[in-house]
Amino acid sequence: MSPRWHLIELGGQSLQISSLSCDRVRLCIPVRVRAEKILRKVLEDRYLIPVVWFAAGVGAAWPKYFAGHAGNYQLYIQSFWHLLQSSDLYAVYPGQYSGFLYGPVFCVLIAPFSLLPPILGSLLFLSFSAGILWIAITTLPLSRTQRHGFALICLMDLINNQQHFQTNALIAALVILSFTLMQRRREEWSALSSALGFLVKLYGGMGLIFVVFAKRPERLLLAFLVWGLTLTALAAMLSSWSFVFESYRRWIQTLADQNLANTSLENFQGQGVAGLIRRSLEVQGLSERAVMFTGLVMLLVPYLKFRCHKVERFQWLALAAGLMFLVLFSSGAENPTFIIFQCGVAVWFFLGSALPMRLRLALVALVLLFSTLPPTSLLPGPVGDFWVLHSLRAAPGLIIWLVALYEMMRIPPPASSVSPQGGAE
Repeated sequence: MSPRWHLIELGGQSLQISSLSCDRVRLCIPVRVRAEKILRKVLEDRYLIPVVWFAAGVGAAWPKYFAGHAGNYQLYIQSFWHLLQSSDLYAVYPGQYSGFLYGPVFCVLIAPFSLLPPILGSLLFLSFSAGILWIAITTLPLSRTQRHGFALICLMDLINNQQHFQTNALIAALVILSFTLMQRRREEWSALSSALGFLVKLYGGMGLIFVVFAKRPERLLLAFLVWGLTLTALAAMLSSWSFVFESYRRWIQTLADQNLANTSLENFQGQGVAGLIRRSLEVQGLSERAVMFTGLVMLLVPYLKFRCHKVERFQWLALAAGLMFLVLFSSGAENPTFIIFQCGVAVWFFLGSALPMRLRLALVALVLLFSTLPPTSLLPGPVGDFWVLHSLRAAPGLIIWLVALYEMMRIPPPASSVSPQGGAE
């Protein structure tokens, strides 16, 4: 029997659909409404998302710990004892994990965990990583629903970071805190976040670029220098000044060597834009510095709109673009590093972008489907392996980063108020 046709009104336009289509519409609308109600309840619940955040951030890593895959954490602990003994932090020691890429100040940061039994120390380290990023998120001007949505966007990459006992959640938190504390005119504490990030993992000092938005920039820069000296002094107290300065020299050399190693097609650590170009086009001799310099120039061009520096949405877009830049144009970008990038996406979505909501949702969905899921076990092995093999994680992220820069360029400068006599006030 052929279906009957019905004439309906939709947006002021007449639309003819079959009875079969009507049945589908009647089925789809309640499902969609029910799904929206469930999501709203989840996001509005005061405790659910925080509990999931900490449970996933800590519990997801324990199977790997008991399976003997906590090499990074063991490496961190070794670095503290090497600092105490004034032993080369970047040398290869028999029977110990190698590949330490942090500054000597990191050894001070990891000290409290190194003095505890390994199981307790690792548990507290994971709690610290998840906790400080949660604290940073709470400093953003978001409602509870938005804050929980922010956490959901970042959740899968937080789990990925924690499973590898990485410090990227800490770096993301320090960059965000350096920005939000600067906005609150807490320049001393903003400078501490930037100095700690810089001395732990160089690019963690990205927060210092936001000094152009500070109301008291000279105070922030002075505090940055004071905190830098103070943190270095703490490391020297556990060893010596000469050892710490020599460690800084060795650190820069080690990072340069690692950067060179990342240019190889056989090294799959570089999951950023350079890795995408190198592996997709099989360009062996691609210069990481050239790609990074190009990205840096593109990032800084919108800053030339000096009159927009006081526009709040411009500042949030700058934070989002900065967080995304750290991963997209890092020669050492790997899967756990993308928690930093994902924080940038969430800042862009909730605080920076003025695009229509549907378009924003589509772009975030693009990132979650084609950037977040491939390296997890939620996709079949061959698919995930192919994605990582060709560094395709960076492709959706590059799109959002370019959109953020475009939005920064499109923001008009604030209109100058004019007095009744015709002069600018």
